[in-house]
Amino acid sequence: MRIEPLVLATLVTVAPLLACKGAKKVSECNAFIERVNTGIKEVESATKGDDPASFEKAAGAYDKLGADVGAMSFDTPELKAHAASYKAMCDSAAKTLREVSAALAKEDIKAATDAQGNFATLEKQENELVAKVNGFCTGQ
Repeated sequence: MRIEPLVLATLVTVAPLLACKGAKKVSECNAFIERVNTGIKEVESATKGDDPASFEKAAGAYDKLGADVGAMSFDTPELKAHAASYKAMCDSAAKTLREVSAALAKEDIKAATDAQGNFATLEKQENELVAKVNGFCTGQ
């Protein structure tokens, strides 16, 4: 069984908007985007196998990404809310991966498949969140 990471639609960099928007918003957006994109690369590199240990490793990568995003400080209320939502999505992804890992360790394919199905919901949530962040950060 193989679960692909929540491959984030890459968040766009908003540096070109510096002249048009507040410098603080642009700076915060760029920091958030850089952290998320870096974290997703780490998640992708952790999701190479299809054994319980690989899913645990991927869960750890999501935990780290969620913790990193959660530790960030934002003055922009909208970005603060988006970051909180993103952290919650990372926490859910880590939990789901651990459920898959535990099910595979018990050779419970039904439970593993059910947990994998939860990833479809998380992927939709993630895509919507990325669209909101990109829209907010680019002013669209």
